[in-house]
Amino acid sequence: MTHLSDDGDDAGFVEPDVEQTFALFRQIGFVPPLHESDGDLPGYTFAGRAEIKLATLRPDEPLGVTSPIPEEAKDFFAKLADFRQEIQVITDPSGTWVFEPGAAPEHMPPPDAPSPRKPWWKVW
Repeated sequence: MTHLSDDGDDAGFVEPDVEQTFALFRQIGFVPPLHESDGDLPGYTFAGRAEIKLATLRPDEPLGVTSPIPEEAKDFFAKLADFRQEIQVITDPSGTWVFEPGAAPEHMPPPDAPSPRKPWWKVW
């Protein structure tokens, strides 16, 4: 694993080696999608996505990301759930995705935020 910081002071922030991510792809039988910015390594751009890195680093934890999960990543998590025979849970801005082994992904949208209420004594 390599540290993201140049000086090595932030030992808590690590990133999986690209080869580690590609080894996971091979292990579960997943072919990453090609992207024009992959360069000499097909699938490199997909392997660099946050949710894919997190799945490599933290295999048994629910994950959360700040951008929507693309369809290819949903395919990846479905294969990962089948391979590990464990439920994979990931939350993005659209809600929470649950990937159960052998089942279609389930999407749960975020709950509606309750409208703020004024205290009754400030009504008049």
